Amino acid sequence: DGPRQAPLRAVIQLVDGRHPPTKLDTELALILRESPAPHLIALTKGDKLSGNGRPKAEAQARKHFKQLGLELPVIVTSAQTKRGVDELWRWIEPLV
Repeated sequence: DGPRQAPLRAVIQLVDGRHPPTKLDTELALILRESPAPHLIALTKGDKLSGNGRPKAEAQARKHFKQLGLELPVIVTSAQTKRGVDELWRWIEPLV
């Protein structure tokens, strides 16, 4: 008997927005499907995508995960420009 673990409240899965989701991205999403915790995809490196590239990357990720039977929210983010940070907080706050 070790210390009791708190249940997982939410998952934000980071996926590089410059590329289609990888095999590991897919495998992790499928594992997380078994968790009751809400799950969101945060596409990183949003500052590296062109204006047209951001919605294209978002649509590509939504389609990819939907084909796995996962209807997940997708947010394009950037650590450099802080893009998507407010949207991430709006998703997180009701869960904590």
